[in-house]
Amino acid sequence: MSMNVMSRSQATSAADNMTGAHLLAAALQRHGVKEIFGQSIPSALFLAAPDYGIRQIGYRTENAGAAMADAFARVSGKVSVVTAQNGPAATLLVPGLAEALKASIPVVAIVQDVSRRFIDKNAFQELDHFALFSGVAKWVRRVADPARIDDYVDMAFTAAATGRAGPAVLLVPLDVLDERPEIDPAQPRRSANLGTFPLDRTAADPARIAEAACLIAKAKAPIVIAGGGVHASQASAELSALQALGLPVATTVMGKGSVDETHPLSLGVVGYFMAPARPHLASAQSRDRGRRRASHWQPHQPERNRQLVALPEGRNLYPSRRGRRRDRPQLRGTASCGRCQAHARGAEASARKRGPVGTFHSP
Repeated sequence: MSMNVMSRSQATSAADNMTGAHLLAAALQRHGVKEIFGQSIPSALFLAAPDYGIRQIGYRTENAGAAMADAFARVSGKVSVVTAQNGPAATLLVPGLAEALKASIPVVAIVQDVSRRFIDKNAFQELDHFALFSGVAKWVRRVADPARIDDYVDMAFTAAATGRAGPAVLLVPLDVLDERPEIDPAQPRRSANLGTFPLDRTAADPARIAEAACLIAKAKAPIVIAGGGVHASQASAELSALQALGLPVATTVMGKGSVDETHPLSLGVVGYFMAPARPHLASAQSRDRGRRRASHWQPHQPERNRQLVALPEGRNLYPSRRGRRRDRPQLRGTASCGRCQAHARGAEASARKRGPVGTFHSP
């Protein structure tokens, strides 16, 4: 008998020993999770996790743990997982999840809750977690049946990584983790892996892409202001190709590294601390928070300038068609307009003629 095949009696015995914590760890493993940021709670989960190749990365406080999970998701391209205890500890997740929500970063927060029989009985550190996380998470649910842990974990990862990404919070009562549910060993095992993002990459209307390309090609002094959305969309190659046509590229702080910083048409970081600029047209893509983000860049003389802004829905500060942060640029849209191609060739020739672009200086 192969080592990977268990007899029916062995499978039944293994299923009988599975607790809710084992089911939770197995579901996380299926989604490619190898690290969980957390302290000692949920203890049952951390005791079961090593059996599924998952290691614990400790933090000192929950707000630090949420920030660690946010950073891990940004650099790895994976949905990260952070845990916390119910009550006061859970409240410390709020600042980090708020940042992840505004920056569109997928984080799954697993919060241990009071046992089901103590819910709404003013138990120790019991808190209304639905109200607590409603303003900083896309999705908040409590799993009340250990047999449905797979369902809720799948829903949490789907909510975090689809559309405009963001945090999802799964509340798991203490007794759900300890309970041994009835599992049919013959039941087919799930294989869905939802641990990377974006799960459903969106694309802008091709007609609007062509229209934007025409505006850029016709502009006398176009400039690109690139934000962190370029990194999240894995669009550095496309942006570099656009720069090669002769467009200067500036970045926000979170957009640094989206193009070669030593390129003669790379302007470095721009923001509210820079001197006024007078481009004819600015194209900006950003997910950044704070006053340095691309959405807060403002032309020196708005009546003489035009701006294209691609931001998450509801965050456009200038008249433009709303876009999705994860719209991957499609430069081939310029091929739909012969005049655009001519303008692009002219812009490229002009860029070579005028040489490197000067550096902005603070006032």
